[in-house]
Amino acid sequence: WYRKAADQGFAQAQHSLGGLYELGNGVPADPTTAAQWYRKAAEQGFAPAQFSLGLCYVHGTGVPQDFGQALAWYGKAAKQNNSDAMMNLAFLYHNGQGVPKDEARSFDLVRQAAEAGSADAQFQLGMDYYQGEEGLQQDNDLAGKWLSRSAQQGDVAAQFNYAMLLKAQPAKVYFWLSVAAPHLNGQTKEKTTELRTTAAARLSPAQRAE
Repeated sequence: WYRKAADQGFAQAQHSLGGLYELGNGVPADPTTAAQWYRKAAEQGFAPAQFSLGLCYVHGTGVPQDFGQALAWYGKAAKQNNSDAMMNLAFLYHNGQGVPKDEARSFDLVRQAAEAGSADAQFQLGMDYYQGEEGLQQDNDLAGKWLSRSAQQGDVAAQFNYAMLLKAQPAKVYFWLSVAAPHLNGQTKEKTTELRTTAAARLSPAQRAE
């Protein structure tokens, strides 16, 4: 079905078909063919395909590695409010790949991605404010705003760090550590269990049950 629709010029089907070839899902894996289908959809202005093609150029998947091309395709997708493209574009500016290094532009793109709803961007922005990084003054209010948004979308790292930010509020610490704990392992899980137990000791049974 995807092939028929793709041959008829439907951009979404072309992008989906590219994904099948990239992953080898139902067809032999063929990164070159995948990139060709991504390009067909991208040239029609389909933002997810523009992002996928940019990713191909970053990793040299099906096309020669070319950060300049990646920058161009991410840029097209970002202009359509594609938050994944904004984040990857931010990394290129941060690392100076395909473009002169520009921390201010990188931060602005992360902020735009966060505002567009990217949980990854919201987490990164929250941590920047929490730790006073990227030239920012530490601001726990803004850190909490962005970590909370990311945590509510299920980002486990955001849930853990948001709990750390709220250490003076044991009920919220207990809640967010309880949410994060099942998805953690190793030393982080041990630390989470210890902190959760400490927070629980400061709560009544009714509060823990909320």
